Amino acid sequence: MIKRRTFDVLVVGGGPAGLAAVSTLLQESTKTCVWVDPQFRSGRLINFTPVPSNTRTSLFVRYAEGCGGGDGLAMRKLRERRQDVGCELKLAAEMVREVAETLAERHLERLERVWGTCEELEQTMDGWNALFSSGESVMVEHVILATGAHPKPGPSIPFDGIIVDPETLLRPSEIQLTAQDTVGVVGNSHSAVLILMNLSKLPSPPRIINFHRKNLRYAEYLNDGRIKHDNTGLKGEAAEWAREGMAKVERVQLTDEQTVYDKWLPECTHLVWAIGYERNPLPVIRDLNGETVMVSGYDTEQRLMGTNDKVICNLYGLGIAFPERVIDPSGEQEQAVGLWKFMPTTKKLQLSICN
Repeated sequence: MIKRRTFDVLVVGGGPAGLAAVSTLLQESTKTCVWVDPQFRSGRLINFTPVPSNTRTSLFVRYAEGCGGGDGLAMRKLRERRQDVGCELKLAAEMVREVAETLAERHLERLERVWGTCEELEQTMDGWNALFSSGESVMVEHVILATGAHPKPGPSIPFDGIIVDPETLLRPSEIQLTAQDTVGVVGNSHSAVLILMNLSKLPSPPRIINFHRKNLRYAEYLNDGRIKHDNTGLKGEAAEWAREGMAKVERVQLTDEQTVYDKWLPECTHLVWAIGYERNPLPVIRDLNGETVMVSGYDTEQRLMGTNDKVICNLYGLGIAFPERVIDPSGEQEQAVGLWKFMPTTKKLQLSICN
């Protein structure tokens, strides 16, 4: 049961972005926060515990320290690992959960956690009225949506085989495929390459067909410390495997998708769409007139949430659901997604809320 009914800020989402927001507000302001999540188990990271990261371990440590992480078991495990390479995401997930617990214990007077979901946000003259799945509600001045994302579904095309959840294939122990199967994997992002790697390493690997639009791209570490293709290029174990392991995969370029699919999909027993992630559903949002509005975009520079015809004040987005656009050293625009990459955005957000 919620102890108080008014707060300065509501943060929706208990994953890495939500933790970054809450920790920054608690450490660098006097704001009171209510934080809502169904589980507080590190968000979607909990689905990827055996997956090798494309982030160096040192950046997980920097993220945790920026969030006020102490010297708990999860932090010690991260610090004991080699810092200039990646690690399994289990360690990052454990760290996010541990730091969240530490914050909750340290800031009892200013932070309240609510286990559940935020169902509705009703704009008022003073901010927002937030309704939770428990039936309880609170009044807040600002709302931060760190709601996360889920695998983007593929288009509706004729296919007689089995559609496989891409996240299942990121967990090798759950893969139930044999040499009698033929798996079509659409995409060549970091996740797609990890799926191809996992399939190729099975004791009796299936036939693997990779449908792709672009050639593989690798991150490049520059002498000045910057990273070219930091958010779009392969890194870590995925990059190491791809340089030689892709020889075990049949690569089919999607020059004309319909023609390609018509020819190749009949040969596939299974199909997986590894084509990225899309924003999770948001709470129902009602404006001052009580009308339901649909979020059409978010300006990460101005930190303004937009609908089809207006800007909504005191409503912010953060994390993979609302990634900040950045320019990489080659001049290309990318979306900054990653635990440590959420921190600079969070600092800007905190300044907007506190000014």
